[in-house]
Amino acid sequence: MEEHDDVYQQLLNVAFRYVSVRPRSEKELRDILQKKLHVLKTHNPIVLEKTIKRLRELGYVDDTKFVHWWIEQRQARKPIGSPLIIFQLMSKGIAKDQIEQILYSETENEQALAFRAVEKKLLLWKNIPQLQLKRKIYDFLGRRGFRTGVIYKIIDEVIHNKVQ
Repeated sequence: MEEHDDVYQQLLNVAFRYVSVRPRSEKELRDILQKKLHVLKTHNPIVLEKTIKRLRELGYVDDTKFVHWWIEQRQARKPIGSPLIIFQLMSKGIAKDQIEQILYSETENEQALAFRAVEKKLLLWKNIPQLQLKRKIYDFLGRRGFRTGVIYKIIDEVIHNKVQ
């Protein structure tokens, strides 16, 4: 039993180190802790579940909070499109319907996000020909994961404002 307590404490310590850097999804923590169990040459799902349960009680494992944090981070500094956010969160083990529910209820208009993303670049691109400008905007926003329809609206808005 003492061995289980030792493994449990080691898993908690590993988890605390990881969540001190940034929030983590439950899947991320499970993967990290599973690797630690492998390193310790033990496979004890009971200790793993006990650790996850304790982390939940302490508020370190909450996928809903994690999704809110992830979306906020991705839209604050360098805005990216909803499809890319959904892809990233699904790779972190979050269900698509949970992501969409939070994403579409709280985020600002995707067109406004796309414009914010391209705004600084427009200063660099102010003297290039219109056709090249359209391509640069399309490529830039496409790499950021914005939908084609949103990109075309931004291009139209930029070109319309440049003509006037």
